[in-house]
Amino acid sequence: MQIKHYLKSDINSLQKSDDNGYDVGCGPYLLTTCSGIDFLGSLSCPSSKHGLEGKSHDGYKYYVPKILGMVDLKYKADNVATWIYKFVRCGQVHEAMVKFKVIIGKKWGREYHLKLLSIPEKTDEIKNRKKVIYFNPRIFAEDFVDSLAHFEKLFEVDENIERMYCNLIKAKKKTEEDLNKIWNTLDVNQVDVNDKICDNIYEYITSASPYTKPLGKLRDDWLDLIK
Repeated sequence: MQIKHYLKSDINSLQKSDDNGYDVGCGPYLLTTCSGIDFLGSLSCPSSKHGLEGKSHDGYKYYVPKILGMVDLKYKADNVATWIYKFVRCGQVHEAMVKFKVIIGKKWGREYHLKLLSIPEKTDEIKNRKKVIYFNPRIFAEDFVDSLAHFEKLFEVDENIERMYCNLIKAKKKTEEDLNKIWNTLDVNQVDVNDKICDNIYEYITSASPYTKPLGKLRDDWLDLIK
């Protein structure tokens, strides 16, 4: 639940900024949505050998047609999940831009989303055209939020719960191992109990706070919840 609220809260903040005239761009929508799909897909994918460790493509290609496809059938089409992963997700994550033959934007709606467009090279030259695929990151984010209700239905099957629990435990162990490698190399700053900064740290509200009841605080460690 905390993960769901965290993702919904961040996407909702982007939507509100856009709706109030503060254009947040396409990147934040893509990065937030793709991180959610990476995690939830890798967490739940039955065929992934990696779980939450290593490559995310198995989980991504599972979540898009299986879960997002319940929101919009376009995500179920052949090769759509692979295309989004390679050309949109990987382009944005690894190269800070989407790849060749892709146009992203928020002005054109669902009727153009994930459609092949034939557009003129110049507005006055109808004969010279090029083909591109249009991708709307805000619609993608909204579809992802809607898909979370379908994702939760996976918890109705014991086998799914066991698999996701095991993946979380493995990830927790790996996280602790990685932390131990750096722990003794960090500088230590002593904070006294009576120091105001101590209260500020532990009372710091996470970005999920507007949609989490009770309010999510920094002390709420999701790793502890699965013990």
